[in-house]
Amino acid sequence: MKLSILFLLFSFQIFASEPLTVKQQELEVSNIAKQIRKQLWKSRHINVESSYEYLKVESLNEYLADDSFFEKLTNEESYKASKCMAGKYCEVFQITVSSSFHSGYQIDGHLVLLDTTTGEYEVLSHNIYGE
Repeated sequence: MKLSILFLLFSFQIFASEPLTVKQQELEVSNIAKQIRKQLWKSRHINVESSYEYLKVESLNEYLADDSFFEKLTNEESYKASKCMAGKYCEVFQITVSSSFHSGYQIDGHLVLLDTTTGEYEVLSHNIYGE
């Protein structure tokens, strides 16, 4: 009995060190998007919508080079995103959130740098469009 409990604990430890599956990554990013929407609702934004996508190298490079954004990421933030993309256990997702407030409208971009071994993440945010 003790041996089977030890084996069970050992197998949970091995499972815990496995990288996150694609479904787990998407769930984590979905929860981050939900937190961002909730913050906007609390600050009285309306018509809050979000979408997210997994970025490949080409997509990230295009995103970082886009000059049409109202506010670009800093050089340090761009470096962090590129470094994550080059890492073996780091994935980059883009969350886009649109919302209205008073008589204005805005679109915000959020790059999620997700460590697939720990589930830890960093969110790099900037304003894409505002009026």
